[in-house]
Amino acid sequence: MRAIVASVPGRLRVRHEALRSPALLQELAAQAGQYQAVTQVEPKLQAASLVVYYDAAQWTQAQSHQHIGALLGGLLPLAPPPEGAMQQRRRMRAPMGQTRRQQANRWAKRTMLGSLALSMLLAAQGAKRWHTLTGILFLHALGMHLWVHRRHLLK
Repeated sequence: MRAIVASVPGRLRVRHEALRSPALLQELAAQAGQYQAVTQVEPKLQAASLVVYYDAAQWTQAQSHQHIGALLGGLLPLAPPPEGAMQQRRRMRAPMGQTRRQQANRWAKRTMLGSLALSMLLAAQGAKRWHTLTGILFLHALGMHLWVHRRHLLK
């Protein structure tokens, strides 16, 4: 089932947008905890996920997928996604199929390239004040670029 996003022997993670509902998440956690092989269940509302720890001596990975998948199949189709989730995703799209994040990054890269070229030209001509100002513009654009890619910097 596609809701099971990660699995190693003894542990699996379920993630689904419908699990943003506290009642559904608690119900799923309670039902998963009733299996004899399940040792611990960690519901995580902020992540819309549930981590299920089980005894690997009692269940294989395939059995865990089968049991938890059957449980999910009974609960998740009945729960609609949160109200307005699709409309919010559509609003985040910018013109021409780009997200605002992609547009900001494109602006930042073009500004960095232009301000760097202009800054070097001004430095060669001896215009220290304008060289400094274009350098500051470059640093602001670099900051925007790094902000857009902050999640991938230290991977």
